[in-house]
Amino acid sequence: WGIMAKSKSANRRKGKGDSFAARVTNEAVGLVLVGFGLLAAIALTTYSPADEIFVLTDVHNRIGPVGATLAGSLLGLLGYGAIVFVAMATWVGGTMLLGREIRDARSRFWPSGVLLLAGVATLPLVLDHLEPGRLGDPLDSRLGGFLVRGEEMLLGEWGALLISSAGLVIGVLGLLGIPTGRALVAMSEGSAITGRYAADGLVAVAAVSRGVLESLAKTVGS
Repeated sequence: WGIMAKSKSANRRKGKGDSFAARVTNEAVGLVLVGFGLLAAIALTTYSPADEIFVLTDVHNRIGPVGATLAGSLLGLLGYGAIVFVAMATWVGGTMLLGREIRDARSRFWPSGVLLLAGVATLPLVLDHLEPGRLGDPLDSRLGGFLVRGEEMLLGEWGALLISSAGLVIGVLGLLGIPTGRALVAMSEGSAITGRYAADGLVAVAAVSRGVLESLAKTVGS
């Protein structure tokens, strides 16, 4: 019995040690991610296309050459999707830093974040192809350009617009925890109600117009 008691005590101490090590590791990783997110956010908001990257020189970026390189690399790779990437990294880091459980890969958070990132990266490019120059610089990126070329090759520009818009909307709904099916049902119900009121309004306008025309006809006839 003494041996078993010692073994259980040792297991408890080992479990507490493993738990402490895991907690410290999570907090350290979370701190790194939050720090990265804050630095990347400042770098992105002070980004200048004139700044050289991977060069130690004077730049406009508030984080200096490191910020210019970070912002230029993120935007060049992900386009405006870099904003989504930084926000997700900061959220994950904050969750780990607070000791809360990270949602596993099967949850809605991860695929929704990927869809939102892809939608934000591709939609400006698709809109620029449909209306060149209307949005200014669409901020082409490797990811966005690759996805848009594939979408337009298979589905054309309007099909690419539909895919990019759907990815953005589904991504936002998923991150907000709103099931896509429920949102579609609500949209259809709202459209039906709007259509019904619009039809009633048209009928009323038609009735008034008919009365006015009949009155005018009687006036002219008399």
